[in-house]
Amino acid sequence: MNFNDRLADLRRKRGLSQEQLGYELGVSRQTVSKWELGQSYPDFQRLVLLSDYYEMSLDELVRGVDVGDVRALNESDKQISSIYSDVERGKEAALRAWRAFLVVGCVVLALFALVIAMVFKLVNALPGSIATAVLLLALGYAQALRRVDYALLATFLCFFVFSGNLAAIPAVQGLLGQLLEDGAFLPSLLASQLISNVPAAILLAPFTQDWSGLLLGVDIGGVGTVVASLASLITMAEYNRCLPGNTGRFLAVFSAYNLAFLAALTALTLLLG
Repeated sequence: MNFNDRLADLRRKRGLSQEQLGYELGVSRQTVSKWELGQSYPDFQRLVLLSDYYEMSLDELVRGVDVGDVRALNESDKQISSIYSDVERGKEAALRAWRAFLVVGCVVLALFALVIAMVFKLVNALPGSIATAVLLLALGYAQALRRVDYALLATFLCFFVFSGNLAAIPAVQGLLGQLLEDGAFLPSLLASQLISNVPAAILLAPFTQDWSGLLLGVDIGGVGTVVASLASLITMAEYNRCLPGNTGRFLAVFSAYNLAFLAALTALTLLLG
């Protein structure tokens, strides 16, 4: 009689169910069932308890055990245990990633709302900038903040400060009002080439009701000169970082393509009315 059959026979002779035997040994009914089906073997502690419970020696209890089978099952158990461990680690990693995604998503949405509020002057620029830095730190970007191109950031801020102060000058207010009387498309497009499209939108918005022309002008005005879009300035800064000493070539190629594209878009827009 092999080992698993012996276990089943001993249990039946005692009139025990698998659940009752499992209770005596501190294991589940399923574990006892696996022992009796030959799908697994008891550990040493359970073997001692079984031999004591059935009042027989360990030699008598384990007689007939196939050592090769035990090794094979042991390797199989290790593989299954490893799979379960990998699955559990995967679940934990997915849960951590989901929590991080929620936190990052909330902070990014807060940053977006803050930037929009700053653009529409619902929040003062200085407190808004401080709040933005705090939110970035909350995202764990402390090291990234140390690598910020603060010269480029200062250029952005100067555009916004310049446009805000310019709009406060009475003579400029009168001039802008006259320029925008016939529509905001061309003035906003040309202003974008000088002070960038977002500051141009902030500068001209209080002096016109032609919202479609203003938005179309600053949108198309994002191409053209390198200062027409803050993204273009970022591109040039990154280009200089990767290929220093080639700024002149970059500006020549960039301006040629962008000005041609700007001319084509402007002509098409005016043609379509």
